[in-house]
This record gives sequence, structure tokens and C-alpha cells, in this order.
Amino acid sequence: MLLRLYYNEKWCQDIIRIAMLRPTPILEEATPIMRIILRSLVTFYKSFALLSLIINVVCIAVIVKTEFRLFPLMFWFKATVMAIIFYFVNDYKQKEFYYYQNLGISKNTLWISTFGFDLVLFLLVNYLIYALG
Repeated sequence: MLLRLYYNEKWCQDIIRIAMLRPTPILEEATPIMRIILRSLVTFYKSFALLSLIINVVCIAVIVKTEFRLFPLMFWFKATVMAIIFYFVNDYKQKEFYYYQNLGISKNTLWISTFGFDLVLFLLVNYLIYALG
């Protein structure tokens, strides 16, 4: 009965009508752009993903072996390796940044998103191991 009372209200009918609408053309046009940006970020991350994942596995193995006593040391080791990767990839792929810039992706966006993903992955795996172990 209470639901029926609210359903008869004008504002409730407007909310239901809006919720049932299809996506606007603006959102449909944004989806391919987001796919291009995401694909570009993945392509950029692939250039150093193997090295980064190897460092993640080594750090996590040391952390697990020492029962999380060396977590701060391994975290700073990971951060240092990420800085070295930044230096070498920035120097090695200097001309490829124009490609990403033409897609509307700045250098800062590339580095922040890829390093952010890598750091979140590292911390998430460590947390899961700590919580399950």
C-alpha cells in the first residue's frame, strides 16, 4: 500500500521513467574513446609488464618467506625499481609518446595510471596473502 502511494507521486514516476531510458548518444560516443584509451594504456604497460611482474613475484616471495617482516624494505625496493623503469622507458620510448599524445593521453596520465595499477596489484596480492595466511 505504501509502495502504491509513492508510485502515484509525480517525482517517483519521473525517476522510474529516467531509469528506464536508454543511454544517451553522448555515452554511446564516449565508449569507443574509452576503449581506445584503455587499449593504449595496456599497450604502454606491456612494454615493461614482464619486468614489473617478475619484480612483484620476487618481492612477494621474499615477503612471504620472511612472514611480512621485510614488507617495508620490499615496498621501497619495488618503488626504486619502478623509478628505474620510469627512467629507462622514458628514454627508450621518447618518440612513441607522440603517438599517445595524438590520442589525447599525456605522459603523466600514462605513467600515473600504469604505475598506479602496478602498485595496487602489488598491494592487493600482499593483502590477500596476509589475510589468507
